[in-house]
Amino acid sequence: MRFSDVILRGIRADQPSFLVAPVGALYFVTDENVIERNAGTSWQSYSASVSGFVTGPASAVDEALVRFDAITGKLVQNSLITLTDAGVLSFPDNVRQTFNPGANNPGLNIGSHAGDPSTPSNGDVWYNSTTNEFKARINGATVVLGVTSDLFPRKTYQARATAENAVNPFVDWGIATNTQSLAGTQSQPGSDAAGTWLRNTSGAVAGNSSGIRWHTTTSTEELTAGFALPRVRFKIRTGASVAACRFLVGLRIAAATPATDVENNFCLVRFSTNVPDAGWVGVTVDNVGNVNTSPMILAIAINTVYEIEVKYMSATEVKFTVNGTSQTITHATQIPTANITPHCTVTTLAAGAKVFDFSVMSLDSL
Repeated sequence: MRFSDVILRGIRADQPSFLVAPVGALYFVTDENVIERNAGTSWQSYSASVSGFVTGPASAVDEALVRFDAITGKLVQNSLITLTDAGVLSFPDNVRQTFNPGANNPGLNIGSHAGDPSTPSNGDVWYNSTTNEFKARINGATVVLGVTSDLFPRKTYQARATAENAVNPFVDWGIATNTQSLAGTQSQPGSDAAGTWLRNTSGAVAGNSSGIRWHTTTSTEELTAGFALPRVRFKIRTGASVAACRFLVGLRIAAATPATDVENNFCLVRFSTNVPDAGWVGVTVDNVGNVNTSPMILAIAINTVYEIEVKYMSATEVKFTVNGTSQTITHATQIPTANITPHCTVTTLAAGAKVFDFSVMSLDSL
């Protein structure tokens, strides 16, 4: 008897009858990946004697992860997930991956690193353990996504298109005295395709201002009290003119009025045609009038939305950001740290009212 007479293989449809094949012959069913033995009365499974035997496809993608096919535990197949020798795990495009949190553990932890990566790419996210910031790379810029400390919760005001804004726009905070409108109109609600805004219009006489200053029931009480390294963010929109005017957006002494380009105890992004500023600049002034001004951060334009951030990086450094572009001021003694609160105003420097729209402000601390 030849070896090929008792060791047979083929698809199920070609399997010979047990009456024809020699008793004891083995038949490998190629389209089912199982082995059967001719018992003389029928073909019977022969899998028990080869329980560790696993079969796979004729070929597979290099570095693809293996996955089981069906429930036998003996069939494996290719997958679309790859793992390189360097440990790079890659998922296929256009597939949502779900990491389920539980009662004790979150679904995903990206780890932490002391600093930012040297060559981030758009879409990267990471946690900087030095600055305690969760960051992302978006459109070529590094963006802080949030803060980590519950000791300094974020305070946010979002403009709403309701009459409530015109009377007390910060009712959610329980702040009774929170606005200033010097011979102008402030906090007029409205909406358009770009969002919901509060329109602030200065008076038409030089020196008239309109805007929003956050403080509590007394005008000298700072809203940033207890914040170690405050950070304030504004989203505003310029009006139809930025000629002969002054914008002040950031942190300043709670009792101040927007009367000059430079006042004691402010740390904000400024545009003033009086200085003149070529565009948005960062400015810090300590409580005895020492002034520091950054290089221009970004040019200013009419009818343009600006996202402005003033962030204390340390006791000696402040970072100013406008639409993702930043400048930093560093010095030892001239960063105001006491009696400051969020502030956002426009002042006309010549005849003619000036306008800006306010959308959102958030205040937190690192």
